[in-house]
Amino acid sequence: MRYLRSYIGLAAFLGYMAAQKGSLLIGGALSPQVTWIGLAGNVDRSKPTPSFGLGAIGRYGLSDRLSLGVDLLLSLQAQQEKKEVKGVFSYKYKSRETYSYLKLPVQAVYALGSGNVGIELMGGLQPMILMGAKSKTTTTYSDGSQKTVEESGTEGLNPFVLGIVLGAGLRFELSNNLFLAPQLRFDHSLTSITSLITGRTGTFALLAGLYYQIK
Repeated sequence: MRYLRSYIGLAAFLGYMAAQKGSLLIGGALSPQVTWIGLAGNVDRSKPTPSFGLGAIGRYGLSDRLSLGVDLLLSLQAQQEKKEVKGVFSYKYKSRETYSYLKLPVQAVYALGSGNVGIELMGGLQPMILMGAKSKTTTTYSDGSQKTVEESGTEGLNPFVLGIVLGAGLRFELSNNLFLAPQLRFDHSLTSITSLITGRTGTFALLAGLYYQIK
């Protein structure tokens, strides 16, 4: 947590300095996304799983083309597995695990082009704070009967994960103060999400952001 406090303090300081000299935009975003989780030694690979994210987004202008993006996003990192076992005791197995993270990406954003429509390229670091975890497992036996088990808890999961985020998008000027910014983002954890074995999580997201310029 010491590193997290230092990171948040640095982001706040950079944002404050940027806001004193340049533009300041704030807004909100929705993010349909596909996520996956990989665990070392797991032979049953997780399939990319649809989920979503949402939160607040901010942008501090450093120059005409360079800005600092600081977001606060709640993201559901999900994985699902399906398998069928045939034999004397045949059954089908289906599970879904969902980890809730608070993502705090801090990105350098570079704008290309001019006018009402621009292209933006971005990249930076992304701390992730674990907010919760739950799982649901359904086993279907050969006679048609089913057994469902639901669990929740964060035991064995690291509370803080550091990752990277990369992206590209467009920026549409809707009015003098209002901007629409659809973005395609990719993020991936650099540190393990689990404490017992090595685990990584990643996301492809289509983030639809709406900014309002207050300065």
